[in-house]
Amino acid sequence: MENSFKRSFVVLTLVMTFIMVQTAWSGIVDVGDETVITGVLYECEPGGGFRVDTSEEIIAIYGMGPVSYWEDEGVEFPQVGEEVTIWAVVITFSDDTEKLVAQSVDVDGDGVADIELRAEDGTPLWRQRGKGMKKVTE
Repeated sequence: MENSFKRSFVVLTLVMTFIMVQTAWSGIVDVGDETVITGVLYECEPGGGFRVDTSEEIIAIYGMGPVSYWEDEGVEFPQVGEEVTIWAVVITFSDDTEKLVAQSVDVDGDGVADIELRAEDGTPLWRQRGKGMKKVTE
């Protein structure tokens, strides 16, 4: 009886774990049109996302990538209170969730992207680099 309970517990734990991480395994289904968001960085989570105050609303933008990728690209990761311009798209994932995801970011205010974060198909560039693609320096 006790072994049956232990097996059931293990199976239930595995099923719950799968459900919780399913979003992380979801693939990209659609990449929407690009939109430009300019505002003051209200909140940031390195490796996660930004919340940008556009003075009309606070917008959550995901997919900023790891700080190490920004460092490799020679771009300083922006801090709360700095003005940023972010080119972003709505990405639909296979589990039908949608997120506004950054494609590129201008951190110095010149209107030109200082860092590219995603390929046209929505895949993160820092993940491609991990697959043997190295930054080419001129």
